[in-house]
Amino acid sequence: MACDSCNLTDWKSEKHGIKVDDAQLEMPTLYEMNKQLMENEKPMFGKELAKKAMELGQWLTDDEGKMEYLMLLNNELKDYTIFKLSPDTNKTDYTGELIIACLCNRGIVYSIVKQKDNAWEIWIKHNTTHEFHVYYLFDYSQAIVDVDLEYEVDKADEE
Repeated sequence: MACDSCNLTDWKSEKHGIKVDDAQLEMPTLYEMNKQLMENEKPMFGKELAKKAMELGQWLTDDEGKMEYLMLLNNELKDYTIFKLSPDTNKTDYTGELIIACLCNRGIVYSIVKQKDNAWEIWIKHNTTHEFHVYYLFDYSQAIVDVDLEYEVDKADEE
């Protein structure tokens, strides 16, 4: 197969790269490239983390009590954490500080950025793997099925 625009011959696309004259060129994924870019970033400490705690607290306050559950997700490490926010939870900077503490428990925080979809992208250099991993923090309220067993028992008694 030939490329008409550059006159190359004997090339073809492979699953993880491009094969040119029997040489396999490995193409990193976007995630792998972002992991490499994090190496050039500086870790967040002190005032930066306090500012992010305030932003997280404001994010929770702005939702007007709609968020009942949050998920902190890292699929690569199979690390899933669910936060239950009770109606009485004072969703302020303190809640943001608790989330920051949970992040710092996993490793050194390098980046916390709110995304357009209202989730937070968080890059951490993990304590165990010593590699960068991305976590996402987002509203998980719609995914929780709350089973009210008392209701089912009461309903059965009526029949």
